[in-house]
Amino acid sequence: MKKLASLTLFSFFSIICFAGDGIAFVQGLKWEAIKAKARKENKMIFFDGYASWCGPCKYMEKEIYTQKESAAFYNSKFINVKMDMEIGEGPALAEEFGIDSYPTLLFFTPQGKLVHKSIGALEAGEFIQLGKDALNPNKQYFTLMGKATRMELSDQQMHDWAATAAGMEEKNLGDILSKYFKGKSNILTSKTLAETFLLYYPDKTNEEVKNLVANKKTLATTLGWSAEDLEPLLYSIMFRKAAKAYSNTEIKDSFVAVFRSIDPASVEYAKKDLDIRIALLAQEDPSQATQLLSGYLTDTENPAGIKAIAGWILDFAMKYTDENFVTLAASLSQYTLKSQDKGFEYWLYLAELLCAEKTGDTAKAKTLAVKAFGHASLPDEYKKILKEKYNL
Repeated sequence: MKKLASLTLFSFFSIICFAGDGIAFVQGLKWEAIKAKARKENKMIFFDGYASWCGPCKYMEKEIYTQKESAAFYNSKFINVKMDMEIGEGPALAEEFGIDSYPTLLFFTPQGKLVHKSIGALEAGEFIQLGKDALNPNKQYFTLMGKATRMELSDQQMHDWAATAAGMEEKNLGDILSKYFKGKSNILTSKTLAETFLLYYPDKTNEEVKNLVANKKTLATTLGWSAEDLEPLLYSIMFRKAAKAYSNTEIKDSFVAVFRSIDPASVEYAKKDLDIRIALLAQEDPSQATQLLSGYLTDTENPAGIKAIAGWILDFAMKYTDENFVTLAASLSQYTLKSQDKGFEYWLYLAELLCAEKTGDTAKAKTLAVKAFGHASLPDEYKKILKEKYNL
């Protein structure tokens, strides 16, 4: 009897691994046996699909799973499983569950039905809330997706589910929202519908985007956004559609045709934007990009404006060499502000400031910082940065 008891105890510890005060993860069982254990104990399964090389996975293991609050909640509510998705059963389960990012956190019913999902590392509070959502049918990702597919969600519920689905790059999101938006005539006047359509619907047609652009004032009012917030988003939607057309053909006319069909006024800017991105991102040629920018600064026929040019310099600052910044500094010093630059002069000062910093001219950088800081239209976030960096 003693021998049997010892064997039973050994078997128990071979199945459960306690990480100190941390979450107790099942060890030594295959997936089918884990599901059988969950059915027997009538507990949901928490499944951490990880990879050995994954930094966020290691963070979860070291910083989150070891916390007493996390452990107390998950140990009481779930059968907890960690599995390397690149060894053993991992690859087959990764394919079955659609895991291609790490960590992927899954939740199953005691009967083995997948009901909830999250991708990426979380802080302790978020991780506990994730578990609570997994226990709530009104919050479960896949339960809600089933209702979304059957068109059983309210507009707000669809908005909330779509936001989560977009973050996880849900492959069925476009099909579900395409069906959902059929017959919806108040997209421009309903804040919830407008946000869902604008932010999360990936399959907008050219005509639908054209309608958004044509009615951007109404859309901005509905959303409660400023034009300054809305216009970059509309442009990014157009650019992604045009870039997709270009990537399919590698013919710039395909890119231009998309903008021409949606918003002809944006064509010249978009062409310049594409050329800069090709030079910096596709060809990794900052000298070519620098040459293009110098040309944009002297283009009087189709001027891009200092806000756009400064954006191409500041947004891609890490792509340029010190020699490029010398050239850009010289070109910027020759730039004459135009009527379209009114109210945006600070962009010139910021671009020149960056060039001065990169070329080691600290005195000029400080002078430009003071100049930009004193501009009436400089956004508060830039003022904060300049104030801290230059003691203004």
